[in-house]
Amino acid sequence: MGFIVHIFYGGLLTAQNNKARGNSRYASGNNTKEVMWASKNMWILGLTILAFLTVHIIDYWVPLQITHGAQSTTIGGVEMHDTYALVKANLQNPLKAILYIIGSLGLALHLTHGFWSAFQTLGASNSIWRKRWTVIGTVFAWVINLGFIVIAVYFMLFS
Repeated sequence: MGFIVHIFYGGLLTAQNNKARGNSRYASGNNTKEVMWASKNMWILGLTILAFLTVHIIDYWVPLQITHGAQSTTIGGVEMHDTYALVKANLQNPLKAILYIIGSLGLALHLTHGFWSAFQTLGASNSIWRKRWTVIGTVFAWVINLGFIVIAVYFMLFS
């Protein structure tokens, strides 16, 4: 539910900002050096993540939860899906692996802005903490991203 609310308010905020700028909506955007690229392109990054999530649901969640297309095994009387085999089968396809990497890069860029921005929205940011939240958010986003990339590269190149 929070994800739906996030998308709704992100879209609403983008529409309000564009309306407030009027005809000069891009007049200062590219000339503002202190504003991160991700901050200026959250809508594009959000659409990238939505596409990534859609593919992820189709490739992983649907086979595991709905169609039971993943291989399964029984351990101790409990049937379990072989998620490893499903991930391996998907990411051995170079196109899917590259799309997975692109999606994770979009997620990382979105998170670099979104992490500190969330604390600012909650009122937990000031001139000192803003810099700290930015660094923490950037480290967090890229650690998550590298985890996704390592998985995709491993299956694409080494399995």
